[in-house]
Amino acid sequence: MSNYHFAQGAHYPTPRTIFPRRYDNIRLMRGTAQLLPSCWYPRAQYGNFINKLVGFSDSWFTINSNSSRIGWKPHDVEGQFMLYAYNHINGTWVHPPAINDDRLGIVGTEPFTWQIDAISVPGTTIFSIPQGLAAPHSPRSVEMDYHYCNQVCSIDLLPYFGGKPTAPWEMNLSLEITERRNGHNQLL
Repeated sequence: MSNYHFAQGAHYPTPRTIFPRRYDNIRLMRGTAQLLPSCWYPRAQYGNFINKLVGFSDSWFTINSNSSRIGWKPHDVEGQFMLYAYNHINGTWVHPPAINDDRLGIVGTEPFTWQIDAISVPGTTIFSIPQGLAAPHSPRSVEMDYHYCNQVCSIDLLPYFGGKPTAPWEMNLSLEITERRNGHNQLL
């Protein structure tokens, strides 16, 4: 896994790819991640926003136009993190009306696997955390409607902290993308 370091006061970690890698219509991503203890913070003090872990966008210039990502924020229990499905359609953040219907589960500081699948069910993105959820939580998937434009390229979306807030102190996480597939289910 690659290690990502957020400096205090930063939105983006290092290393940061200035020009993300371009691919031919990413529609499925799989990998492994690990949120380290330094990523935990009290939400009441620093904010209840969803940080972004990984995902893809079908727009090179406007990543929030149409994108699918897995996000995270600290759980109330120190050292645990809540993972969320995070979608944008035509520039609008799409989330279920019921609280936590977009929550994938809770992880600790051990590695976990993740998947974002927009191939299996047309017009739908399926987010899942197949392995690594903290006990007693069971693996769960979240399905959301999605619209992809017909762009010929997609980009990886890598870690990002906050919305308006920045990292309150130095934070570290690890991430590996082990598989990418396009809309024809071809390995990229």
